[in-house]
Amino acid sequence: MAYPGSRQKRTTKVEFHNCLREWKDGVDTERAQWVGQEITRRRERLSNILTGQDAVATDAIEALRLYLEMPVQELIDMAQGESNARFYWLNIIGVEYTIRYDDAQFDRASMMMKTALWLRQRGLVILADPESVLWAAGVFDCIQEMDLPFRSPDLYVKDIRALSSQCSAEALFLKVRENREFLSPDSCLDTAILAAEKFQESTELINTQNKGGKKWKTFVHFKYHLCSAYARTLQSLTFSQANRTKESVASLLEGRDHMERAKEESEDFDRCDPESSVYLSKSEEFRRIEFLVEKRASECEKDYNKSIDQLPPMVQLLPLDTSSSTGTLDKRLFRLPAVQVDTWLNSPENERTGIVNDSSDINSTVTDEEKKSMCAKCCTVSCTTYMPSYFIGVNHCLVCHMDTVIYKSMFSMLCTLHKLLTGSIKSAVIVTMEICQMGSWKIKRRGRG
Repeated sequence: MAYPGSRQKRTTKVEFHNCLREWKDGVDTERAQWVGQEITRRRERLSNILTGQDAVATDAIEALRLYLEMPVQELIDMAQGESNARFYWLNIIGVEYTIRYDDAQFDRASMMMKTALWLRQRGLVILADPESVLWAAGVFDCIQEMDLPFRSPDLYVKDIRALSSQCSAEALFLKVRENREFLSPDSCLDTAILAAEKFQESTELINTQNKGGKKWKTFVHFKYHLCSAYARTLQSLTFSQANRTKESVASLLEGRDHMERAKEESEDFDRCDPESSVYLSKSEEFRRIEFLVEKRASECEKDYNKSIDQLPPMVQLLPLDTSSSTGTLDKRLFRLPAVQVDTWLNSPENERTGIVNDSSDINSTVTDEEKKSMCAKCCTVSCTTYMPSYFIGVNHCLVCHMDTVIYKSMFSMLCTLHKLLTGSIKSAVIVTMEICQMGSWKIKRRGRG
């Protein structure tokens, strides 16, 4: 594993209402089937969110909570004989291979792992959102506290702790870079020092014995030196404002030394796997910090009328540490929700809470012809005739279909425009779908996560 997010943790769809058909004596089969449909719907909805990058972090967290509170293992235990419910997951730490779980607890942990990696990737690569990365760190913390009978390679506590520390460091580093102009110099420096310490903590936890561990550790070392260079540059600026010129020059030279080490780590990173070179030293993040360091160097050269390379360190600097800093880490706390066994399996039917799209009630009122048009995801009948299976592969209602297409804004704009002209939403949907077909605009379904 090169670094978290470099590979996508994938799984297959599990249809609990189809896998579990025979039940033990005394089980309300109709209700059990309905609960299986609801678990399938919630798991698929979470997978759809984690396939793309359109949703916000809170949407993914809420969808994860809704799935984790479902009594998956309890429902499996109610089935007669050996269960056909199987959870297949792609292992991405160490050797990449597909692993099968028969216990729902591992599926819960793996889904949390997938969510945390998605939150990190979204926060760092897509939107530069520190909040999303802090949520990822909170989910990783929750995974390492789970009580599992055994741990697969993706769920080892030490690796999960390393991921949590790395996400914490990346969130702090991103926060200080994106909001530097809105923060005081001391606050920026303290936050950068704390981020560097978290990167160092992560490197000490990474296991380099498995395949990919060395490359992962090299990546975190690169981030550590980059963050340390940024912290030393800010420290140099702080010393300069306090008229402590000798310390300012020494901090700057230390920062340049960290930049050189970061370049060396970038070369080592590519040597670990020459076929998939990334060239970290050419990334935008590296160039921005290199520009800041060189800008500070030019300012020092003006003060001394000498090249910065001719200025030896004038004082001995103390190592960067957080003992005297005021930097804080506001990690988002994620708690594993309690499984709602009584709510879904034991409570009387008229006391059910949290029920959405009760498919058992729908199935008892619709005709056989209407059942053919039911949405494959939420089991509603409305609008499925406007989303025929020959166009999207499976019957979906308008809401569920719009949750699976890529070109949402294009579809919504055409619908709104036609509705303004005709006043009919039904006509708008039909005509818009025809326009999409005539114009060969591909509305693709999202792949399974």
